[in-house]
Amino acid sequence: MGDDNLNIFSLEGYISAALFADIAKRISGDITMKNLIAAIENIKNYQFKGLQLNFDPTTRQLYHTIWINTGAQAWLPHIM
Repeated sequence: MGDDNLNIFSLEGYISAALFADIAKRISGDITMKNLIAAIENIKNYQFKGLQLNFDPTTRQLYHTIWINTGAQAWLPHIM
C-alpha cells in the first residue's frame, strides 16, 4: 500500500478478500452464489490466518473480535 496509512478498514478489507479467495478455492465444482453461501454457512472452528471463525446462523455472520493497538492509550475492539 505504499505510504498510505493503514487502518481498521483496510485490515478488514484485506481479511475479507483473502477469506473470500480461500473459501472459493475450497469449493469443488462451479463457484456459484449457492455453493459460496453453503460453504460459508458450514464454517465451524475454521482457522484462518490466526483467526478462529465460526458461522453464526442467528446473525448470519462470520466474526471474530480482535483488539487493535492504534498507538493511543486505549486499545479498540473491532468485530470482524
